[in-house]
Amino acid sequence: MVDLLSSCDHNNEIRLWNVNGGDCMLSLKGGSRQVRFQPQLGSLLASSTNNIINIFDIETQTIQKTLQGHDGNILSICWDVTGKYIASVSEDSARIWSIREGMWIFELLSGVNKFQSCIYHPGRILALVIGSNKVLELWNPMCKANITSSYRAHDGIISSLAGLRGKGIIASVSHDRWIKIWS
Repeated sequence: MVDLLSSCDHNNEIRLWNVNGGDCMLSLKGGSRQVRFQPQLGSLLASSTNNIINIFDIETQTIQKTLQGHDGNILSICWDVTGKYIASVSEDSARIWSIREGMWIFELLSGVNKFQSCIYHPGRILALVIGSNKVLELWNPMCKANITSSYRAHDGIISSLAGLRGKGIIASVSHDRWIKIWS
């Protein structure tokens, strides 16, 4: 499984590629926005299309779960480190889903800043970092108040985030053409 790369396109097609040979190993329907392999085991692949997340079993090439609930199109998805939860954001909300239960268990509605990207914080369990227009928001869904800590981060939409586990470092990239590293 370590030699696989996944991609998706606007035709709702997901492809798994052999990195060493450059060959397409598998083609599936069901993802047009993002694809993410499950961490640890890697036997599941999550993809988003419109306001739906599909969870595929790579070995059987079948959809195991379909997660629905966002009003708007899903813009970003990410797995937690255990592979038991997946987070998703659309402009209107952020959700954390239990893969086992097949339903969302936490929800945060966006305010003025429409959500664009997300990643689990590399040093905090179930805490989600959400990128929006100019702002990074840290959301701890275990907090009963369901509020975020907001940080002015860029001068444009924060379109992508990446985290480095063990170091607690997050990288953000924005339409302002800057990449920033946060600790």
